[in-house]
Amino acid sequence: MAEDKKEDYQLFVTIESGKIRQEKVRCKVYLPERLTDPIELQFLPTEDQVPYLRNVFEFSIQGEIKNLSGTVATRIQAQKVYSIRLTSTAWGSEIAENLLIGKPTDLQVIHFLPRTVSDSSNKITGRFWLTPSMLLRPAQWISKSWTGDVKVETLRQFEFALPNGIRLIYDNCFRNSTNKYKDTVTFAELIARCEVEETDDVKEINNVLSFLDDFLLLVSLAERHRCMCLGWETVDSENEGTLMKSMNLDPLTPSFELL
Repeated sequence: MAEDKKEDYQLFVTIESGKIRQEKVRCKVYLPERLTDPIELQFLPTEDQVPYLRNVFEFSIQGEIKNLSGTVATRIQAQKVYSIRLTSTAWGSEIAENLLIGKPTDLQVIHFLPRTVSDSSNKITGRFWLTPSMLLRPAQWISKSWTGDVKVETLRQFEFALPNGIRLIYDNCFRNSTNKYKDTVTFAELIARCEVEETDDVKEINNVLSFLDDFLLLVSLAERHRCMCLGWETVDSENEGTLMKSMNLDPLTPSFELL
């Protein structure tokens, strides 16, 4: 998957699985171009680290990227990562390369934003990334001009309030990617966006996710098609956080079909 793509992050992480703990394992993070694409982690362990990781199936990771001043700029962590394969290639008696492919189910990327007291906000803005849904997708008209300008006119848009009072607006997020022919492809992905006051009740995003998952379950039953939240991103007064979930990557949790 990641052979022809440049990694989004590269850092040293700590791997833990039971009593096994390996620090300073080099890791490359490849984020998906589309929400439904898988997330891939490539670990490059040393010869001393390989024996400890060879028989590990499920593990957690945590690592930090520091800026030039030495403060933490980005933290990357995941509580559940599955080992897909571990390969070793020897280039003679002195050079060896080890590669461990991991698939996370709950990769979290947190960016710590420098803020002052004057520009800090008391609101939390968030976007939840959803799989395609015919019922929630807004009706939009896209017009392109010969000058290169692109205008999006919304004809119909849905807005629902969750039981905790937070209103979610369902919208399309337009993104660009480059295909193998070097052409730029524009595609839309469904999101639910909100803006709420920053209080202790909504500080934890899980308080919103539990209600959103219940709502998406009802949408799935109505559509007879699975609709789920694959991740979220929020910006509050202290940091910017992103959580990405891989769909159907947990081998212990089978997928379901709505009949």
